[in-house]
Amino acid sequence: MGGQTGLFLVSPDFPSLRRSADQRAGWPLHKLDITGLADAPTNRSLWISTNEGLFWLPPDHLNQLRAFRVGAPAGRRLPTDALTCVVAADPGRAWVGTRDQGLLVVDARAGVLRQLSLSEGLPSHSIASVLLDRGGDVWACTYAGLVRYTPDSGQLAVFSEAEGLVDPELNRRSAFADADGSLWFGGVGGVYRVQADRAAATALPRPPRRLLTTLGQPAGAAEALQYLTGDPGEPLTLAAGRNAFVELRLALTDFLAPSLVRYA
Repeated sequence: MGGQTGLFLVSPDFPSLRRSADQRAGWPLHKLDITGLADAPTNRSLWISTNEGLFWLPPDHLNQLRAFRVGAPAGRRLPTDALTCVVAADPGRAWVGTRDQGLLVVDARAGVLRQLSLSEGLPSHSIASVLLDRGGDVWACTYAGLVRYTPDSGQLAVFSEAEGLVDPELNRRSAFADADGSLWFGGVGGVYRVQADRAAATALPRPPRRLLTTLGQPAGAAEALQYLTGDPGEPLTLAAGRNAFVELRLALTDFLAPSLVRYA
């Protein structure tokens, strides 16, 4: 069990609860915030995501705990220590969600093998939850939509309001793979059930809309709002007058990555 003060061991019949590694202050997980646990399907090793990096624990070998973090040596270095979730994937690998660097795939021996970020099509750099379906595809919950990624082909699909989400903001610890193959995701707008074999494998992420605000016309007129398309659209006609003025404000409806926005 992971908590905000470290890792705990619970015996099967629940008569006792104790902190892992006998509460040693020098133990790397001592009093860390555990954000995710994932056991490897074959060798019973444990992946542990925390607020201070990723850890890999071989079965029954506490002294061989391996740390992956920003300040680690080459081969174990991560782009961020702020991790939100983890899911194990053989052989010896894990998909790791981060708070500010997208989605990582980490190998227990070789370190980070791949990073998916905004430039690869993610709608947000924050990953709330992650899971694998029976076909091996990765499903990532973000605060701007649901992502499906196929590792073998590199195909990526983003699901948002147009695909049925009431609200694109999904929650942490709110992803579940059902025995029948269905996937369940929880978010601000409710709970969603996805059938992976019927969902789109690829989709181009939709660009943000361009919003034009026009202030002017006769003095005291209300603001005019319109969304711009790729076409020039209707001309803007202003009334003549001594006090006439016009002010145009252009904006993009993209609040998740404002540093990537450019105006000309």
